[in-house]
Amino acid sequence: MTDTATAHAAARRGTDLAARLEAAHQVIDDRFVTAARDVAAADAGIASLIASLERLVSALDIGAVSRTTADLQSAIDALAALPARNHRRQRHIAELAARQAVICGHLKDLAGSLAYMRAFAMYIRVTAGGIAAADKEFSVFAGEIMECIGHGCREVAALEAGLSDLQRSLRAAESVTEALAERIAEHFPAVPDMLRASATVVDEHYRRISTVGCDAKKVAIEIRRSVGQILVGLQIGDATRQRIEHIQAAVARLDQSTLAPSQAAHVHALLAAQIQDTADDFHRELTKIALSMEALNKHARALSGLRDAAYGRDKIDDGGFLNRLARQVANAQSLVGEIEAADHTAIEARRESADTAKAMNSGVNAIRTIKKETQYLALNASLKSKRLGDVGQPLAVIAQELHLHCADLDAGAAAAMAAIAGLAESATATDEDDQAAKAATMLGEVIERIREAGDNTEREVADFVRMSDEILQQLEHSQRHLEFKTEIGAVLRECADTFQSLSEGAACRGGDLEAFLADLSALYTMAKERTIHEQFCGTFASDRERAA
Repeated sequence: MTDTATAHAAARRGTDLAARLEAAHQVIDDRFVTAARDVAAADAGIASLIASLERLVSALDIGAVSRTTADLQSAIDALAALPARNHRRQRHIAELAARQAVICGHLKDLAGSLAYMRAFAMYIRVTAGGIAAADKEFSVFAGEIMECIGHGCREVAALEAGLSDLQRSLRAAESVTEALAERIAEHFPAVPDMLRASATVVDEHYRRISTVGCDAKKVAIEIRRSVGQILVGLQIGDATRQRIEHIQAAVARLDQSTLAPSQAAHVHALLAAQIQDTADDFHRELTKIALSMEALNKHARALSGLRDAAYGRDKIDDGGFLNRLARQVANAQSLVGEIEAADHTAIEARRESADTAKAMNSGVNAIRTIKKETQYLALNASLKSKRLGDVGQPLAVIAQELHLHCADLDAGAAAAMAAIAGLAESATATDEDDQAAKAATMLGEVIERIREAGDNTEREVADFVRMSDEILQQLEHSQRHLEFKTEIGAVLRECADTFQSLSEGAACRGGDLEAFLADLSALYTMAKERTIHEQFCGTFASDRERAA
């Protein structure tokens, strides 16, 4: 084949190589840009993922843990005292009921005394009407006596009505405390034990998430390392693209040159070495990137595993341990609510007992005043009957009986006053404390704190899962875009082989070749390119010296 034919064949093969290199150039450009964008997005997403995990870890931090366990312990102490407290409450209400029954008996005695007194007042009126010497004054006395006794009867009736209302309240309070006693017997000591277990769960959770927090930081360091390695490795795309461009430019210059075929073959040998080195670097760095991508995927999945380790989300719809814990504490709070309701009922019963005692004290004092007035009228009736002589004797006897029943009324009133004082004392003297209210306050704060942490956790977990899926998809997408090592490597090596075949018969003669190589060196932007070029220039110089 003539030199001209050889040159044309080489030009055609060079043109074909340029097209193939351009295709490889476009693939590398597109794929690496996309991969770099995906990795950068995944890097930002992983930073957000780590921040989300940190928020998950801090959802129930050491301060919240300390307050929660302290509040649970306070609630346990308060609850532990509630069974005995309810028993005391039952005894107290029973005591109020017993005192109410005693007063009720005294009121019946007062009513009976007043009934007798009313009868004797009527006897005075009837007897005086049958005595001619008795003037209208006896009738007036009898009317005044009956009016006083009638007022006393109305006072007693009002006291009995108030006492009946108190009796209903005390019976209602007794019913509440008895029902509560059954509930307490059913749930104690299970409720305090459950709260102790809850406190233990909170402590265990904090220890677990503390460990997870440390592990997350370790994973974050590994992720940063993998991302850094990938981003550094991805620079091979830009380097490969530039070296292909330089080779393309060299091919274009060679096509336009006047170099002899043997001299062009020497340039092809240089290009073969350049592209072979480019292929080697590309293969090596893409292998590193693949390993780093695998590690990054592993670490991203590890973060999801840490989420599960921290919150024990074996059942997604169960809401995690925080919601279970809130439900358990809410059950305890429900029982405490019943105890508070019983407290309120007991307090109302005591208040009503005290109010009733105060009202009854006033009423009985009014009865004692009526007794004095009736006794005075009876004494006057007795004196007037004596002035009538023998005919007035029946009136004197009746007046004397009325006077005696006034004394009985006074004794009954005194006994009622003593019983009322006992009721007032029982109503105001109580050893009840605020244990139920304290337990309710503590449990309420615990539930609020746990529910807030649970709500934050659920929100963060949802974001965490979403971001995890997005990151894994980005990384998988990036991996797919970088799975062209064999494809591009094959093109580069095939081009290297073609350039190598074109280098057969290479000669290092002529000043044109030296000038062309010097001009070609201006294309390079990387040290590796210059190193390979210098090796060929050294070979060219040695050959020239041997030719000389």
